[in-house]
Amino acid sequence: MTTGMPLFTHPLEATARGQTFTRQLEEIFYQHESVSEVVAIIVPGAEDRITLAAFVVPASGQITEQDLQLHLEKHARNLPPDIEIMLEILDDIPKTPSGKCQKQRLLHILQHRLQQET
Repeated sequence: MTTGMPLFTHPLEATARGQTFTRQLEEIFYQHESVSEVVAIIVPGAEDRITLAAFVVPASGQITEQDLQLHLEKHARNLPPDIEIMLEILDDIPKTPSGKCQKQRLLHILQHRLQQET
């Protein structure tokens, strides 16, 4: 995946298959007692491989990416094995005044993280 990731949703996101992948990932993280909120999206720009990004808000206290990875490994048996998963821990999920998730802002957060890693 490149740091020049396009800031649009992946075409698979609008399909039943894509929605199933994101819903399954969200359900896995909602099973963790320290997770308050989670939004999963399909990362654009990775056409050869499906990459999901999970944006997780802790319920209270600290939760680490390692805690979430261990939880994912224990519960990800329904996800296809070739899916790559990225994790991002946030203080809150960006939302519109009506309460809808702002996926474009999540994509900006993800793009910023990827630029810092390179």
